[in-house]
Amino acid sequence: MKTERILFLIVLTVFAAVLSGCSKNAESTDNTEKIGGIAFSETVPLTYAECFSIDRYESGYSLIKTMNGEKYLLVPKDKDIPNELQSDIITLSYPIEDVYLVAANAMGHFAQLGKGESIKFSGKKASDWYIDYAREAIEDGKIFYAGKYREPDYEMLLENDCKLSIQSTMIEHSPEVKEKLIELGIPVFIDYSSYESHPLGRSEWIKLYGEMTGVPQLAESIFNEQLGEFESFDKADTDKSVAFFYINTAGQPVTRKPGDYITKMIELAGGENAFKTIGGEEIGRASCRERV
Repeated sequence: MKTERILFLIVLTVFAAVLSGCSKNAESTDNTEKIGGIAFSETVPLTYAECFSIDRYESGYSLIKTMNGEKYLLVPKDKDIPNELQSDIITLSYPIEDVYLVAANAMGHFAQLGKGESIKFSGKKASDWYIDYAREAIEDGKIFYAGKYREPDYEMLLENDCKLSIQSTMIEHSPEVKEKLIELGIPVFIDYSSYESHPLGRSEWIKLYGEMTGVPQLAESIFNEQLGEFESFDKADTDKSVAFFYINTAGQPVTRKPGDYITKMIELAGGENAFKTIGGEEIGRASCRERV
């Protein structure tokens, strides 16, 4: 009886510790930001993406953090900006609208989510789009061409009340443009999906845009469907190599950095990237994970 009692107490102690740990995780983590007096709710689980995170708070607030330390608080349209907000947090009213989209790959996510109407300005002309929705929307006058990332039409953006600019990492080569947009009161969000080393990491950015447009459940459903297709795919080695490169505007051949998503896609299809040992410093999930 004494032995059974001791075992019972051990099990009870372990069980209580597990419950305590779960309760702590539900409330907050070491990396959870303090958002005024709003209580933390949950962190959105990510399967492959490493270059962003989403923390949800009570009353519909969400905090998005990206790999270079940017923080964006999504504030429901019927809610106020929290008091005592940290100075480095950018506030965005959501669902977002009147967006100047320069990060072309993000358009596919908006189209899949049925939220193309959130985009009002494009960084590409109709003839340059490979996504049917974007090309047709510009031709129909639903989206306006507002100039490339390095030469935006500031006057058009201001006159038509642009509320957010979603840029690719190319904007980092034109910091004066980013500064000018911010000076004019247009927040800048940088899409770092190109830094994801796994193709599904790039795909999982649909969760971020689902959060921004107010359809997170749909975004998760779309991603899970794609994840299921990937898991059922035959990834047998084919013993074939693939040479992937492109010619830039200067006429020079360019290959991808080792460890990026193109190399990973070739490997997942059973091949080998012929240029995997060249192309510069390797990028990958660790570089994102350490910085989000």
